[in-house]
Amino acid sequence: MLAVRILSKRVITNGIKTISYGTVINDTKNETLKNDNITDELPLSKAMLTKLEQLSALRFQSSEEIESVEEDIRLAQKIFEVDTTGIEPLYSIVEEIINCPLRDDITESTCASKALANAPVVVEDFLVVPPANIPQSENPLLDKHFRRNSSQ
Repeated sequence: MLAVRILSKRVITNGIKTISYGTVINDTKNETLKNDNITDELPLSKAMLTKLEQLSALRFQSSEEIESVEEDIRLAQKIFEVDTTGIEPLYSIVEEIINCPLRDDITESTCASKALANAPVVVEDFLVVPPANIPQSENPLLDKHFRRNSSQ
């Protein structure tokens, strides 16, 4: 039986700072995947990284952040190499929790006016949230990163 465990620690500030590593555990062997043995090159393009910036509503602040995301994507690709033939799907208790009725001892409900009183911006009795996936201007750091990598 083969199990895959990916451990990741993330700290998000203005950009993305990621420290991650993974371990592939086999019954007979324990092999640690580090940055040194991740050799599969993925076709990571400027367009793909720009799309990641837009979807995450974050902006890459340094080339180290871009390299870290590239390493994470390469590491995640290792999951597709695991042969799951004959392995049953994971049992999840979430399915049972979703069908769980509400507790009878909590009968207090919150009216809309009370809930909206805590909202920073309200328009016509609707809570206004900050826009997420808005198009950003191109990040010049991505151009610099891909020029540097293509010249190496």
